[in-house]
Amino acid sequence: MLPKQLRERHGLREGVKLDVSEDGASIRLTPQPAPIEIVEEDGRLVAVGGAPVTDEDVRAILDDIRR
Repeated sequence: MLPKQLRERHGLREGVKLDVSEDGASIRLTPQPAPIEIVEEDGRLVAVGGAPVTDEDVRAILDDIRR
């Protein structure tokens, strides 16, 4: 089991699928992108699914844009 802080830092939540690769004495776990489906809601196309976006994600994106 991975420590909670590590899981939270890398967005690893229950149900996230991982790719596993081996490099010598180390193992790399890489989250697979969550599938997204486009559906029509009230006459508009909306993306459904994908990874949840946290407040930290939004702040990081805004910081990158402002630089």
